[in-house]
Amino acid sequence: MATTKMIPLPEGANLADVVSKAVTTLQEQGYDVVSTLMGENAANITVSKDNDGIKKFIGLGLESRVNVMRNGNSLTLTIEGDWVFKWVAVGIGWFLCFVPFITGIIGMASQSSLPNKINDAFMMAVNN
Repeated sequence: MATTKMIPLPEGANLADVVSKAVTTLQEQGYDVVSTLMGENAANITVSKDNDGIKKFIGLGLESRVNVMRNGNSLTLTIEGDWVFKWVAVGIGWFLCFVPFITGIIGMASQSSLPNKINDAFMMAVNN
């Protein structure tokens, strides 16, 4: 399920600078961020945390892909979260043992708050 956010841009704002500031903000919060500029008006960003090893398989890993599009004086962020391993952990925990059920629920809560954190990072980047 994708989340779409709109952010107004000040006149003359450079997308590369805004993306760079947002990436720095997210990295300071402990996320692994990979960004790719796709020209002057678009960028793709992958934001992840603990998305390897056992944490991924018990539903605690986080990952979202962000498509950033500049439309005149606004940015459109389309944020797509990775929910697969959270649902797998909840399903396994429900039928086999309780621990993956709990970690899957915790992972879902963290994943659902990630789009807001990404949006906040872009808001701070635009306003600075």
